[in-house]
Amino acid sequence: MRAPEGTTAGRGTPSADRRRRVGLLGQFGIGNLGNEASLDAMLTVLAGSADLTILTEEPDAVHAARGLPAVSLTDPGAPRGGWRGVVGKGRDLRWTWHQVGEVDAVVVPGTGLLEGSAVRATAVPLTVFWYALCARLRRRPFHVLSVGVDTDGSWLTRQLFAAVVRSATIVTVRDGGSAACVQELTRRRPPVVPDLVLADDPAAAPSAGSGPPCVAIGVIDTHGTGTVEASWDRDAYLRRMGELIGRVLAAGAEVRVVGGAGLDDAMAAEVVAQAADPRAVLAPARSMQALDGVLSACDVVVASRYHNLVAGLRLGVPLVSIGYAEKQRWLLTDLGAADRAHDVADFDPETVADQVVDLLERSTAGRGTAGAAWLGRARAVLGRQAVGLRADLGLEPVAHPEEARR
Repeated sequence: MRAPEGTTAGRGTPSADRRRRVGLLGQFGIGNLGNEASLDAMLTVLAGSADLTILTEEPDAVHAARGLPAVSLTDPGAPRGGWRGVVGKGRDLRWTWHQVGEVDAVVVPGTGLLEGSAVRATAVPLTVFWYALCARLRRRPFHVLSVGVDTDGSWLTRQLFAAVVRSATIVTVRDGGSAACVQELTRRRPPVVPDLVLADDPAAAPSAGSGPPCVAIGVIDTHGTGTVEASWDRDAYLRRMGELIGRVLAAGAEVRVVGGAGLDDAMAAEVVAQAADPRAVLAPARSMQALDGVLSACDVVVASRYHNLVAGLRLGVPLVSIGYAEKQRWLLTDLGAADRAHDVADFDPETVADQVVDLLERSTAGRGTAGAAWLGRARAVLGRQAVGLRADLGLEPVAHPEEARR
């Protein structure tokens, strides 16, 4: 999906005698492994070809971790709260106008930045809209690539997201569900280009073990995310997870309990303690690389966090989802496995365990091959998107779509 007539990728680009300046916009530096992996993927695409600035809520954290220039999304000195907050939003607009003027293009590299569930319209949605508006007015390309979109937010949130999409130079979304949401918001269906993270090779290759089968089971903190998750019944969730793990252990498998964020640690530890079985152990992962290491030794992944699902897919490990949002279901639907997508609030442990056992039986002769054909097609599409992005930004071309991710 391209911007309306009159807004082209070539406008606002600099002369050929200097490097392009590109701003990468997103919620980076906040401890979200999936967001960081999306940023990594875009850095791979643009590596060595442009002067990059990360536009984020936590610029100090990004700079400390990556050594890259990073700038606050909003005016750090603006007043917040109450009527003074209105003045602050005005200052944010002025700040955004300046930041957009400092770059030649703005790119949103994947993530769920256009997901509105339990998000205040005047927070991230308004901020992203300011950037889209300023980019359009200043004739800077504004690329929204492989992003997740939903229509779960308030009326104002949905209108802001629709305006972002309409203002963008190019829009692609990561799954069919997001495409349907954009069509609902704007009456225009964008191309589907899968999650950026899938373009990169995992840090570890699937490894067949000689011992009993192993299942990674993801858990998530049902209180403390500030989203819809806070309404879950924690005790009921623990009971269901306990039953699921018990059934998987009874089938002769070992279990690795995996969180997806630091806030999941306490829940993961409680689930392991509740299992009270040496075959069920905690497997912490503080990075996508560490997560790859854990999941690569498993025969099936039962994922709760979205990036755990993507990591398992990238490794070719058979997947089941106990998800907290439609995005998990949408991804499995694209994979032809919608029946293995379950809701974290009311999943049936017996059904999930039966699916795990079935996948274990089917994966003994084909570990590492699950979804291989789909993943190959996804990587080809991602490679073409990377080549197109570099062309639109005026960067040196790559020889072949596959080279864009190497």
